[in-house]
Amino acid sequence: MEPLYDRFADFYAAGPYPRYTRALIELFPTVQERYNLPGKGSLLDAACGEGTFAVAMAKDGWQVTGIDQSERMLQHARRKPETAELGIRFLRRDMRSMGFNAEYDLVTCWFDSLNYLLQYSDLSQAFSSAYQALKPGGYYLMDMNTIYGLAFTWQQNPYYIQQDQDGIFEVHSTSYDYENQIASLHITGFVRLPDSGLWERMDEIHRERGYPVEQIASLLNTAGFEIIDRIGHLRDFSPPEPETPRVWFICRKPA
Repeated sequence: MEPLYDRFADFYAAGPYPRYTRALIELFPTVQERYNLPGKGSLLDAACGEGTFAVAMAKDGWQVTGIDQSERMLQHARRKPETAELGIRFLRRDMRSMGFNAEYDLVTCWFDSLNYLLQYSDLSQAFSSAYQALKPGGYYLMDMNTIYGLAFTWQQNPYYIQQDQDGIFEVHSTSYDYENQIASLHITGFVRLPDSGLWERMDEIHRERGYPVEQIASLLNTAGFEIIDRIGHLRDFSPPEPETPRVWFICRKPA
């Protein structure tokens, strides 16, 4: 997997992206209650990014470890005032080989993270690594963009301004490779340098693959997980439909 988010991390932290995590945080207690998830314990947040979810869970009493491949994203997470106070560990690791053995009551992996794995073998390794990290009886919660979400929802607005604020300007353009089921997001950003007042340009191409929902389920089962539920929308817990842009899985490692 290509190294991404190191240059984009500053745009991510300053932009609208964490609001999606905050919406998830608001819904999470309902998810816990509905599926009888543990209320507290040890939590591993895979692909934790700039740490918004990890910090919120630590504030709620969880013992949290966050891992991410981007050192720059982890720097943002470690700089949060609550990180040291709450005892959160942020480590640079690959979610395909996290290296934990039966240490966690809950493993999470949110948003587009798993879609960045462009081969079935990589996705399988990520599921197996999460399984290994869980204690028996522990839960794995994850979500992914569907093929429909990447091929149609993403392409409805193929060119748009993502953020335009003092000192930061960011533009996105999207495309889709139907043969390989891979969506590309070309991010062009400009940031004003504080010393000179000049603008520095950043370009990154982010590629995501959609997988059939049944094949995702099959890989989870192969890793050893029991699938408790698959969801098309967290607000009403409706099942995924053919035109669902995102799917959530609630999984459990057998006790």
